[in-house]
Amino acid sequence: MRIGLFLIIVFALLASPAAGFCDDSILDKAWTCYLKSDYNDALNACRAVSKSRPLGEEGRYLMGLSFLKLGLQEKARKNFEFVIKNYPYSGLKEELLLGIAGSYYLEGDFKRAEEYYKRLLKNFNTTGYASIVYLSMGKALRKQGKWREAEGSFYKVTRSYPLSLEAKEAKSYLLKGHFFSVQVGAFAKKDNAAKLVNSLKRKGYNAVIKKQYDMENILYKVKTATFDTKAMADKEAKQLKSDGFSPRVTS
Repeated sequence: MRIGLFLIIVFALLASPAAGFCDDSILDKAWTCYLKSDYNDALNACRAVSKSRPLGEEGRYLMGLSFLKLGLQEKARKNFEFVIKNYPYSGLKEELLLGIAGSYYLEGDFKRAEEYYKRLLKNFNTTGYASIVYLSMGKALRKQGKWREAEGSFYKVTRSYPLSLEAKEAKSYLLKGHFFSVQVGAFAKKDNAAKLVNSLKRKGYNAVIKKQYDMENILYKVKTATFDTKAMADKEAKQLKSDGFSPRVTS
């Protein structure tokens, strides 16, 4: 079957016959499992195919996507890199680079993610994934405290691709300040967030609740402070962890 892949930070995959580039009917079962979010079954289907014939670039790519969905970034990356190395004329090069960049981002290696996003834009200056790449690169740049560069990426999305799905998210990032914050929790119910705030205050932290709309839902995020540098935010997070909390640094 022919499948068009639309990759975004979570690497969602949608069927699109008009824009397809994968055409290996033997892998139909594996793709069907993937589309049903049965990622382990997709991997097993690929392995079953590999017992009788080489998986080929599409099979390896599918395995990489499945590993990404399972949170196994290194295994995903190895499959993407295998295709790049062994199939130099692959029609999946843009998707492979995007997948590698995404795997580094999900691992928290934002510098490497930035490098691969820039490599994709350099090698494919007319890529159909441009709005996704610029948005994702902006996020990676923010994570490193590269505020001005990040804004440039977000502006690129809003100005060059105003009708894209990514434009709205890029606009929201442009409204954010230039600082790092430490988040200790996120809840669907405000009462649960309030309980965490009280626990933090008893430990001497100046915790607050920030309401955020996430699609159709509302999240109540608990944060302790904002910092000019990531090093300062990391120090706060380390202290919170020693006090029994589960913090993470955000930008």
